[in-house]
Amino acid sequence: MKLKKFFCKVILTFFVFGSIFWPSFLMQHSLASDQSPTFYIATDLLGAAKVAGTPFELYIRVCMPNEITQLCDTFPTNYNTTQNENVIFLQDSTGTISPSQIALTDGEFRGNVTISRSISLNKINILGFLGPISSPVFASQSSLGFEVLPDSQHVTLAINGGNNQTGRVSTQLPTSLEAKVKDVLGNPISGTNVNFAVASFPPESTGYATSSASVATSQSGVASVAFTIGNRVGTYIITASLANSLAPPVNFYVNAIAGPLTSLIITPTTTVLPIGAQQVFQVSGSDRFGNTTIVKDVKWSVAHGGGSIEQSGVFTAGSAPGNFTGTVNAQALPDGPGTSATVTILREDISTPIEPSNSNSASGTTSGASGSSSNSSNNTSANGTGTDGSGGTGSSEVKLDGQGVLDRVAINPTIIQSEINSSHQLVASAYDKYNFSIPEVTYKWELDGGLGEIIADSGANAEVVLRNTVGNGKVRVTATQGSVTKTAEIVVATRPAIGGVFYFNEITSPQKANVPFTVTITAKDNAGNIISDFKDQVALRDSTGTMIPTAIKEFANGVWTGEVTLAVGKKNVVIDAIAPGMNGVSNTFEVLGDPAHIAGATTGSGSSAAIKKYTAAGLSAGLGLLSAGLGIAWMIGRGMEAIGRNPLAKSKIQVTMYIGIIIGIIVLAGSVAATFLIMK
Repeated sequence: MKLKKFFCKVILTFFVFGSIFWPSFLMQHSLASDQSPTFYIATDLLGAAKVAGTPFELYIRVCMPNEITQLCDTFPTNYNTTQNENVIFLQDSTGTISPSQIALTDGEFRGNVTISRSISLNKINILGFLGPISSPVFASQSSLGFEVLPDSQHVTLAINGGNNQTGRVSTQLPTSLEAKVKDVLGNPISGTNVNFAVASFPPESTGYATSSASVATSQSGVASVAFTIGNRVGTYIITASLANSLAPPVNFYVNAIAGPLTSLIITPTTTVLPIGAQQVFQVSGSDRFGNTTIVKDVKWSVAHGGGSIEQSGVFTAGSAPGNFTGTVNAQALPDGPGTSATVTILREDISTPIEPSNSNSASGTTSGASGSSSNSSNNTSANGTGTDGSGGTGSSEVKLDGQGVLDRVAINPTIIQSEINSSHQLVASAYDKYNFSIPEVTYKWELDGGLGEIIADSGANAEVVLRNTVGNGKVRVTATQGSVTKTAEIVVATRPAIGGVFYFNEITSPQKANVPFTVTITAKDNAGNIISDFKDQVALRDSTGTMIPTAIKEFANGVWTGEVTLAVGKKNVVIDAIAPGMNGVSNTFEVLGDPAHIAGATTGSGSSAAIKKYTAAGLSAGLGLLSAGLGIAWMIGRGMEAIGRNPLAKSKIQVTMYIGIIIGIIVLAGSVAATFLIMK
């Protein structure tokens, strides 16, 4: 009995002490068996500010978590990934950390890392296998969140939107002008003031304004303003800049066009004509600020007698003399403004010819025949098409007082609004006070504003070649007849191409016709940087119209170099390069050679005879084919119609049809035979 009680006490004591020490023993051995190494980030990432693109030190150690607290308190040094080839990976929230792979030496890594993107809350994740290759253990650890700031010491300014817009005068652009502030890695910088100012505008323009002179950038680094265009057509340049930074400013370009048509101007406003004479009237339009605008359709009428007028604007004086005030009316269609002119009819004998020195010759058809010349004082374009340059009176007209004396000069077109690196043809026309054209006039051309140069092929014809300068200027022409001089000018406004510019290397002068010479073209953006990946096809054209090749594509790193050939000789030649959103123009140079000679063409009487022979052969073949074809078609059509009306006579009708078809074939064969005989 006593022995039994003893064993019970022993068993009870065992269970009491076991209940106290066994759990601790189990926990200790369990943790020991499951305990694995992990990573410990010793760097204080919340300390000094981290800047995008700037390296900072990262210190990582391998640790063994405490058995109770699970905190790192033991740092073994026997983990060397350069020996066991276990690679450790670094990742962060931006995906831009560098290096992204590291190796442990003696259980630690100490080195510089770089993060390229700014972010308000970033974390670094460390992943990899620790231990021997035979039994590696995967470990991972994440850092606390920290901020990466943009590099505000190295700031750039760029256009984010709203550039190269076109709008009517005195209106607000539909899209705001947006400038973006960022660091050299492209990270947006917020809270930076961007200053906006109008740097250039058309002469005499008023009313232009930005909605604010200074705007702070948003979280995305963007500052935007609205822009109201002034009251003159042309190019407006708005500059965005940073006050306390070395970052270069950026320019926004706005192309202003005329507003709605509000008034018409008729030329001439008064005229004196003899009975039966003719006068060409022209109209131009303007908006409420006086800017020239297009007049598409005009209705002409005579209100108070004096003659009749065609819808081309040609007025014919009636047989009754007198002063007809406001009789010639012009109305812009459909519901536009109108204007009128006064005509005085004189009882003059117009049967006496004008002296030859003062007569209006056929060369005076520049304005009347084309209907494209304009009133210089108003920069207006002609609306109608006249008969001849003398208004239809010809050499049988009596010389009136002041007829043939220079009164005004006009330039067509009346305005040039274009991208830089382009060329435009100009025509000047001189008139007397009766609006008769005057051929005996000399011309002098000028271009203000430094936008390019004027190339004068002949007196009344010129070409303006615009270069890389963006802005506003004027083309001026001075007409001289003896001691009388008259001047006209038109507005020239240039804007940059959206995609960029083609730059030509200097082409030496002179070159020779039909002899290849080397041309180098470089594709650049509007900031002057080479577009190294440019691959678009580029069209080439020149002043002679004989250039080979006419298209190129093989750009290497943004540059094309190759040989071109021009077939005719000419002075002041330029080459244009054109691609979607881009253009360019070369310097002017001379091509030596016969301007009338085209490679492969014949000259002299042989050429004239050949032309006659080929013309006759062509007429013979063409007329024969045409007549035979029409005859056969007519015969078949009438035959089918007859069969439809009288089916019982089908056989007789078919015989007639076949005879007609055979006759047509005979005519066709005869024309072909005649063609061969002519060509022999």
